Amino acid sequence: MSVLTSKRIDTLEDIPSIIFNDVDHSNNGNKSATTSNGQHAYDEDDEVNADSDLDMKSEAFPIITIDDPPISNVQQFQELRRSLKITLNPLQGGEGMLFISQGDEEVHLAPFEEETKLYPFTVETVDDSKSYVQYVSQTYEQFKIILKDNQFKSFDGDDDLDIGLENTITENKKQRRLVLQRLFECLSKNLNDLVLNQLKSGMHDSDTYKYNELLDILNLLNALEFGDSTQTITLLIMWVNRAQVEPDEVLVENIMNEEKPYEHPLFWSYLISKLVKRGLFQVAVDVLNESKYQELQEIDGKLFLFIQDFQTLLSNYDTVGFATSSKSFLQWKQAACQLRDSYSDVDFKRLGTSAQVFELVSLISGNHSIDPSDSWYEVLLVNYMYSFPSKEFILEYMAIVSQNFNLPGQIETVWELACLDLLEKNYLRMLTRLEMLDTATSAFVSVLCEAQGLFKEYITLSDDDSFLISEYLLRNLIYSCLSNNPLLPTGIGLTITLNNENCRELVSEFLPRFECLTNDDLEWCLSICANLKLPDLSARICKIQGQNLKDKGLLLESLLLFSKSGDIPLVANTCWLIFENALLLGHSIGDKLLDSVISDQVNAEDRSDNVELSPVLRQCISPYAILCRVYNYLSSGSNVRMGISLLIKLLRFPFLPPKFQPLLLAQFLPFLTSNDSRKAFFNTQELVIIIELLNEYDSRLKHDVPDARKSSVLQADLLYQLAISGDYNKADDWRKTKRLPQTVSELLITLRKNIAIQLSYNFSQEK
Repeated sequence: MSVLTSKRIDTLEDIPSIIFNDVDHSNNGNKSATTSNGQHAYDEDDEVNADSDLDMKSEAFPIITIDDPPISNVQQFQELRRSLKITLNPLQGGEGMLFISQGDEEVHLAPFEEETKLYPFTVETVDDSKSYVQYVSQTYEQFKIILKDNQFKSFDGDDDLDIGLENTITENKKQRRLVLQRLFECLSKNLNDLVLNQLKSGMHDSDTYKYNELLDILNLLNALEFGDSTQTITLLIMWVNRAQVEPDEVLVENIMNEEKPYEHPLFWSYLISKLVKRGLFQVAVDVLNESKYQELQEIDGKLFLFIQDFQTLLSNYDTVGFATSSKSFLQWKQAACQLRDSYSDVDFKRLGTSAQVFELVSLISGNHSIDPSDSWYEVLLVNYMYSFPSKEFILEYMAIVSQNFNLPGQIETVWELACLDLLEKNYLRMLTRLEMLDTATSAFVSVLCEAQGLFKEYITLSDDDSFLISEYLLRNLIYSCLSNNPLLPTGIGLTITLNNENCRELVSEFLPRFECLTNDDLEWCLSICANLKLPDLSARICKIQGQNLKDKGLLLESLLLFSKSGDIPLVANTCWLIFENALLLGHSIGDKLLDSVISDQVNAEDRSDNVELSPVLRQCISPYAILCRVYNYLSSGSNVRMGISLLIKLLRFPFLPPKFQPLLLAQFLPFLTSNDSRKAFFNTQELVIIIELLNEYDSRLKHDVPDARKSSVLQADLLYQLAISGDYNKADDWRKTKRLPQTVSELLITLRKNIAIQLSYNFSQEK
């Protein structure tokens, strides 16, 4: 794997851990700490030898918490050469079992109590909520424009753009930048919608918190790298105010509910100060208008004019114009400095209020002090807005902030650390923080950064010059999506869109695992197979989904998919299984959809949306269809002769499995043993045919194989025992026969005896 680092990085230790997949070397109060060489050790509080480390590879592992740990004494555990093994649930990747195992080469001693138990555990997996799935899939669809065939790798295209007319080059650059801006706006909007949807659904868990952190990071990234240059100040103001909402609403309400708000001790030092420091100029102007300071015109006219000039300066701060025009900003700042300098030449009657207003005027004129209650990002924004609003000076402003706040030592939140990395232009470390919060967002951000050319100054530390950090994160996103069924279509789509060399292998491995909940899902899977020319995979998916439908009792749908897979033996075996169930029941299996398709006595509007059976399926299901008609004719009594005729044809079917013959022959019992008028139903020719069928089955007894798994006779006996031991409530069921034969042999003897009686009766009638 290729490893990227910056030219500014002097040692390998400075490379973000995401590249090497290093184990986190910090111990955040967890019982299991990590040593510098990637081995896991135990805290001093553990009742184990802290020097006895368990060998583990230098890879990132999730922390697994178990209430009843399997290892109580590590030293003894190692001396006896026991091993702690782990197995994962293949269907639920976040579930698994731990268990202790003895080595094969060791003497098997009596197991400890811990060795006789299984230790289930769960680890945090990818968010599979509906809103998150929608966020990832929607963002992927929007990013296709630069993901297609890895276009983002050369999207900035400086070398290509240098060729041609200057106007054309400029216009191309502008259009490409607009594309990235639009994509970044889509990403931010989708993430914001995700947060809102989760809040609406009542979710206030850690996932919602981390998505809010992601938004704070994206807001700063947009302000520094992707937003329009005219919006830089505005975007920075949005970043600060969304990250932390101030001033406090309750306190503001208390201040403004005073009879004279401007006289409240916190009005100037807190309320107006916070609004000015956070760039909320219009809000500050409105608050001043409602503060009733206008009465000072009669009490202290000079202070009134001083406040009025201050208010005018706030209303004249042009966040858009000052972002691009340094001349306009300097003129505004000059006016602020003049107002500040005039303070010493004026005698104010209300010295306390005038001093507080002077502090605010000094603040906007660029002469401000650090308030302990201010956050570091507030101080950064103050420096940017009032010293000189230019990205060129951000590093200087950050030096001031770091000096006063001891950064990053005092920061604990991930989003603040990521923002510090952004301000220092350490994009790889920023992506490390992003990936800690969300794999999908970090991958999409890396694509934008790659397309923007932010990774140009990073060099490759391997022979594979084509490897990009964004490729690594996209690969992680793909595997993450493929391991989560709701996100699997997005993972497959990403794989195909990027057109990686292992695309077909990944699709072949993971697409069969996708659970198709609707017909559209299945059609999507089959379209993927068609586009990638994977006919074997298409057949495999049809069989898997067909089996799933069969397990759910949707027989017709499963048969249609089995037929579509082209696996004729599978179709035939499934149809014979249906046939077998019907034989055991003594009537159709009761699947209305399947029965409506095979029936010729159903209205057109009820024919299951005109389902068409393939020739193979029609041929395989025909024995069951004939059997259902036999049952219908025999039970209704309206056309018994047709039922008997179809039964004989079914018995003479050359491909009928022999194990079914006894149960089909048993259908004749009620007509041979009863004393009613139907006793004379069979003519001599039909009785001869039945005798031939009995003789044919008897011949199988002589040539049958002894193996129970292959013996059709033994299988027939088993089916017969199942049939007579089942429930049969229908009055005309053959199992209602008096003196019911208990074995196939008894059945055959009973049939022959009654056939002989029937033949005698027929001869007597002929005379």
